[in-house]
Amino acid sequence: AGLELQDARVGEGVAKGVLGGDVQGGGPANLFLRMQIDQLRKFAWHKREWKALDVFRQDGTGLASFDPALRDDPEFKVVSGGWPKDWCAICNWEFNEDPEHSIGYTNGRLWICSKCYGAFLGPDAKPESV
Repeated sequence: AGLELQDARVGEGVAKGVLGGDVQGGGPANLFLRMQIDQLRKFAWHKREWKALDVFRQDGTGLASFDPALRDDPEFKVVSGGWPKDWCAICNWEFNEDPEHSIGYTNGRLWICSKCYGAFLGPDAKPESV
């Protein structure tokens, strides 16, 4: 038996209770999850393929920024495809260019995995059960 691969992505995330874990109702994790879902429900979500993003890297530190105003800043260099992964805003599942990790829902800024979208944001979701 054991843990199925598709469920392992939830790990210790706050979505564990609804997605098949043991988070008890009313606990701090569920309160945080309900607050997060309330905020995420304010957006229109569209199914998309995730692609690596261009990023600006600071010389010396290598720290990343997505601010397009840095394009002409000599302290930053644009790195095409330099942001190779992202994470579900609910369960922290990793998005990357692997076909098994590249499809999800986005509002143009944040990403939600298909499992969390179905459980919390999709047309048949019942987020009040969290």
